[in-house]
Amino acid sequence: MNDQISAEFAARLDQLRQQYASRLESDLCQLERDAQLMASSDTDAGQLHTLHQQLHKLAGSSGTFGFEQLGILARALENTAKQRIDQADFSPWQELPARVAELHQALSPQADLTPAADRQVPAHLYQKTSEQISESGRPARIMLLADDLTISDELLDALGNFGYELTKTKADTGASSFIDESNPDLIVVDLPAEDDRNAHEAFLEQCEQCRESAAPMVFLTDSMDFDVRLKVAQLRGAGHFIKPVDIPRLVDRIESVLQWRNANPHRILVVDDDEMLAEHYATVLRQVGMNVATLAEPNQLLDRVQQFRPELIVMDIHMPGSSGIDLARMIRLQVEWLTMPIIYLSGERDSEIQMEAINSGGDDFLVKPVSEAHLVAAVTSRVTRARQLSELMSRDSLTGLLKHSVIKEQLAIEVKRALRTQTPLCFVMLDIDHFKKVNDTYGHGKGDQVIKTLAHMLHQRLRRSDSIGRYGGEEFAVVLTDCTPEHALLILNDIREAFSAILFASGDTHFSVTLSAGVASLVDHPDCALLLEAADGALYRAKTNGRNRVELA
Repeated sequence: MNDQISAEFAARLDQLRQQYASRLESDLCQLERDAQLMASSDTDAGQLHTLHQQLHKLAGSSGTFGFEQLGILARALENTAKQRIDQADFSPWQELPARVAELHQALSPQADLTPAADRQVPAHLYQKTSEQISESGRPARIMLLADDLTISDELLDALGNFGYELTKTKADTGASSFIDESNPDLIVVDLPAEDDRNAHEAFLEQCEQCRESAAPMVFLTDSMDFDVRLKVAQLRGAGHFIKPVDIPRLVDRIESVLQWRNANPHRILVVDDDEMLAEHYATVLRQVGMNVATLAEPNQLLDRVQQFRPELIVMDIHMPGSSGIDLARMIRLQVEWLTMPIIYLSGERDSEIQMEAINSGGDDFLVKPVSEAHLVAAVTSRVTRARQLSELMSRDSLTGLLKHSVIKEQLAIEVKRALRTQTPLCFVMLDIDHFKKVNDTYGHGKGDQVIKTLAHMLHQRLRRSDSIGRYGGEEFAVVLTDCTPEHALLILNDIREAFSAILFASGDTHFSVTLSAGVASLVDHPDCALLLEAADGALYRAKTNGRNRVELA
């Protein structure tokens, strides 16, 4: 994805702008008729307030759709209307028709517009959302870029245990094109030693070309001296390891870089009485992979929030019958929504009103018209931070998996859903075999690495719809939705075998670890308590029957 928005996205923005222009033509014709009446006779406060609201709305929306000059003229006329209101000047406004005519002229086909295709949106956001998140159900694509591919098979075999989709290519003149065609999520670069200076420089030149791809690069090198580290930094490396590489640590870094693949799209609610404007904002945010709902009726806000459960609200301030400030206060009265970010997006330029909005529960204030890039950046920043804070409370700090209490809550939710939809569900308890011996022999740091490695493997080999939690210590819990016992056994045995094949390094020593698991089906154990008890019993049976096995309750 280049720095400009896609042609399809630009076409959608142009379509919305054409629809807006058609509506605006009708609105301005009516405004011209009203202006003639207000110029020929005295007005009243109600007429001036109505005109002021119309101009305020016009000033805020026109720039958003590319009619920047119209927006400037409307803003100036809005300010004049405000002055007449403040001065209680209800005399005939003789210059009003001419000024409204200027607005109409700014809407003409010859008007200087800002083409949608010229609007810049942060390219890195598109790279990780609009295209890749739509495919995130597939295994992560890892490409190995190496000078000698025969040496790389062992590394590929080791990474294959984690369920990655693996490819390899030689660092020659065709590497860049192959990477573009393969579209990997991450590139592992096996950097050759500097023994052959010419070959080394040629390899680095290929890395420079590959850097232009969207995929992050993790480097494997023979040394960690300053010059090597500096070169990796100059190539914008996302990770750096010395050879022979410790596979679990490499996987830990890969998972950290690609953690966005396991994330659900951010849920954003746009509240604006101007449905066309709300749809414009929604289109922009959807283009970067967000799940966006719009609401034009403020009196339905609480119901919509409960149904959609947004992670962030983008809201106008001035709406018929409701103030965005009051709506924010109302939302903050609900304890569960105290920490949800609210971004005001309004044409309001009065600093005192903006401060009141922030002090009444808002987190940011964007003044219309706002560029697509600014909107995306503001929403992304706020909603990402909000999710991080939420996950700090709900996720285990070592593994990133759900905490004990949260996985039990998730089990209850999924059990209710499965009973309602009459779909199968399995609950799994897993435990690392002889884990105390690992800690005693190799240290708690290595034990933590074993735990994290299993967590990464579960993430890679299970679906996004499945819930994974750290139940305590070396014990894990998994909720497999829409999954029969037979299928669960196949999945868990596949994970068990792959986990046992991983070699962990401790100095010059390598060791492997196994796991045991117990599976319980909702069909045979039709509530949460029974599932928990049955899965735990099956796990105990797997342990007593020799470990490194999966038992069905």
